[in-house]
Amino acid sequence: MIQLQTSDQFGRHWIATKDIPQGTLLLSEEPAGFALDLNELDNYCAYCLQSSPTKRCTGCSFNVYCSRECQKLDWKQHKQECSILKSNRLNSACRLTIRLLLNRNSSDSLLNTQFDNLLDHCDKGHPKRHEFTQSLSRLITGLFPQLDFDACNKMLCLLSVNGMSVPAPVSGHLGTALCPQMAYCNHSCVPNSRITAVGNKLYLRSTSWINKGDQITISYIDTFQPTMERQFRLQAQYFFTCKCKKCLDPIDVHTQILCPTKDCPGLGTVDEEEIHCLVCGFTTPTTWNHMNTPAKYKEMKRKLGISHQLLHQTRQEYLEILRHQKTPEILLVLEDSMQASQHPAKDGLPDPLDTYEYIVGTIEDHTWT
Repeated sequence: MIQLQTSDQFGRHWIATKDIPQGTLLLSEEPAGFALDLNELDNYCAYCLQSSPTKRCTGCSFNVYCSRECQKLDWKQHKQECSILKSNRLNSACRLTIRLLLNRNSSDSLLNTQFDNLLDHCDKGHPKRHEFTQSLSRLITGLFPQLDFDACNKMLCLLSVNGMSVPAPVSGHLGTALCPQMAYCNHSCVPNSRITAVGNKLYLRSTSWINKGDQITISYIDTFQPTMERQFRLQAQYFFTCKCKKCLDPIDVHTQILCPTKDCPGLGTVDEEEIHCLVCGFTTPTTWNHMNTPAKYKEMKRKLGISHQLLHQTRQEYLEILRHQKTPEILLVLEDSMQASQHPAKDGLPDPLDTYEYIVGTIEDHTWT
């Protein structure tokens, strides 16, 4: 159903070997290791992740289990950290790093090979990133002298890029896990798959129809953030620039506000420098320093307050608003988009402007009244 492939552009990634309906189970995997967040330690079993655990480890009083059986099954790993956790409340990243490194020598060769195939990007990122991982590595090796400093640093970087949150049953997340197979899923801000958890096992399911040959994608970040924020987050943590259809779309619905002018009902875009209305063309700095009267500033705040409700509208709803605007200036705004849609997209990427063909045609055929 899915197959692992490698390319210079996308690295290792999963593709569909046949058409896949929505809701299909694509992959299931037990994590190579996971660690609960500190605020979830008392709420979920440290081994099977069942809720409402009752049996606390008497050695460290740190881990809590749902049964004596789970406590016994986890003891092989926990016994190496129990005495340290008694007096050190380490975060999930540190505890997961410790478990992975302590168990790596005893793991099967296939798992070690999968670790070696994962990217860590230790040589990339802001100097603060290197300072942070090195300080955690010094902490870990100080508590566990048998661990190598460079190996700790490499594993922390690897988790930063490949680690994934363990989804909670309803919302939020329980902790951090490393699943070598699922880590090969590439990112898209319009993902076609999603990871869920049942107990201590993770499942990858399709959330939309996937055509044969398409990549299996998940979302690494909150896709409801504005494009600029998504690109910054992806570049800062994962070191790539997303070129999915949503990121290439010139209309970012998450940064649209009502036009600041009093008489224009149109929507506009906002970035770090200016607000620009797509209907009347009004442009103003986002600092609003020119708003020298209380009345103008109050009107601006009122419009921004109303527009906050529109931030999460779907693109289709936004296009409907444009379609019903009875101002021919819209044609000028969309004319360049229409021309751009006639040219093939580069590198085989989806054309971000193809849906404009319908809306522009609708406006042109409309009888203005």
